[in-house]
Amino acid sequence: MITNSLSKTRSSIIIFSLLLAVILVTLMMYVFKSSAEKKSVKKNLTSISVLQLQITNNNPKINLFGTIINPYITKLKSPINTYVDEVLVHTTEYVKQGKLLIKLNIEELHNDIELQKNKIQSINQKIALLDKNYEFDQQLLKAEKHKLKIAKKNVSRFEELQKKQAISKKQADDALFDLENSQLATINRQKEIDTHPIKKSELKHQLQQANNELDNLLLDLKRSNITSPIDGYQATKAKKITTGITEIYNTLYTLDLLNISAITRLNQGGADAIFRFKDNTPPLAIIGKTVKVQVTMPVIPNSYLIPLSAIYHDKFIYKISDSKLKSIKINILGIDYVNNKEYLIIKSSDLKPNDLILVSTLATANEGLPVKIVKTSKVKFST
Repeated sequence: MITNSLSKTRSSIIIFSLLLAVILVTLMMYVFKSSAEKKSVKKNLTSISVLQLQITNNNPKINLFGTIINPYITKLKSPINTYVDEVLVHTTEYVKQGKLLIKLNIEELHNDIELQKNKIQSINQKIALLDKNYEFDQQLLKAEKHKLKIAKKNVSRFEELQKKQAISKKQADDALFDLENSQLATINRQKEIDTHPIKKSELKHQLQQANNELDNLLLDLKRSNITSPIDGYQATKAKKITTGITEIYNTLYTLDLLNISAITRLNQGGADAIFRFKDNTPPLAIIGKTVKVQVTMPVIPNSYLIPLSAIYHDKFIYKISDSKLKSIKINILGIDYVNNKEYLIIKSSDLKPNDLILVSTLATANEGLPVKIVKTSKVKFST
């Protein structure tokens, strides 16, 4: 009895020891795994460069091109290649920002848009009909296969009957003819079903092209509205609106932009602008020379400057929050230049001074991506 008791005690101790060892090994594996996962997460952090936002008052700048026809007037072409139907604002008339200045002849453009919409509708109808025929062909294929099965049985049966001379040779030939017709019908129906994906893919490609063409036409329609970009007078006697700068023969000249579309005429494929050289008059040799004028527009207060590399999908930036990327929708209000570098002027209610935004170009940028900041910079303004 004592021996049995000792044996049971030893067995219990061994079992307990094994269980304890298993628990310890499991705990060690969990600790090492967690540590490895943390190290792996740290290793997988994406290194990025960021910009620290500064709230400032910024003047948008627009680069215009024109030919100097005398020391005081520069003729600028409209970006839309069309004709003027009617000038809605006349000399000495004061206009507010956004007022329509010129009515363009866009009747042909409207016709093109309607034709394109009809084309898109026609393609959609073809796709719907193709899908309907596909379903119908699948049903007919079942019937064709059933007829083929019967035709095969008839041929076998008629061949036996012909051997016994129970039927004529013509009856046997007719059965064979029906079999061949059933086989051909089944093959053709199967071919229609097999080519359905290719036909549908071609129609979808046509639809995509048609939609792209419609988008371009609608963009042309939107750009055809020539409106006043600012408040001002539609006249050569207008008070100064803003200024422009041009470089001629390595000399910078400051110009007052008196008006845009000041002397537009009917059936003219463009618009005029009037600049006045402010401080010094350039040499007469520049008449007829094409120059670039950088126009400074009215100030946009409490805005931010960011580089082009910070923009994703045309209207989003990524802010750094808790070491992760967070997408922010922004309003792009213009372009400014600091130390000859181009920056976008933006605003957003989701941004505040000293926020850090992504300026690295990342193909993998997305919401919630863990990141590691390796470089922080600011826009360096001239003092």
